[in-house]
Amino acid sequence: MTVAHRIVVAGVGNPYRRDDGVGGAVVDALRRSGLAASLVDRVSEPLDLVESFDSADLVLVVDAARSGARPGTVFELDLSAVADAEVLAPTSTHGIGVARAVQLARVLGRVPSSVVVLAVEGEDFTPGEGLSRAVAAAVPAVVRRIESLAHRADPDPTSVVAREEMPCA
Repeated sequence: MTVAHRIVVAGVGNPYRRDDGVGGAVVDALRRSGLAASLVDRVSEPLDLVESFDSADLVLVVDAARSGARPGTVFELDLSAVADAEVLAPTSTHGIGVARAVQLARVLGRVPSSVVVLAVEGEDFTPGEGLSRAVAAAVPAVVRRIESLAHRADPDPTSVVAREEMPCA
């Protein structure tokens, strides 16, 4: 018997700060694709992610970054292998970064087996809706990468928990 793997995809960010809304845009695209995963969007602070970690085997977090790289550049980091949250501090657009939220989940005994962050370098974080051209162009690549990671986590797609929408705080 195959054990079901619970996969959570969380889109972090504020859709009213242009490129900061990339996480939600990716989750919206995944809803249309029918990915069998729990899809969480409108997570404005990474600390809110800790609740979605419960019983998850794989958590994929999509967020905007500010690192000085070319807008639309996609970064992937497996936080399961990162012990020090300070490594990511300068790239977060939030008060507490995703790495710190993972550290808190570890302390609380709620950390999933694997947490992977896909961060898209933003260009425009001013008030308003809509992604910049460079960030919007990166969305399909992030969706494909998430689908690939989800498939690798559970090669039998029939064993993955049916897609559900989870409320966010």
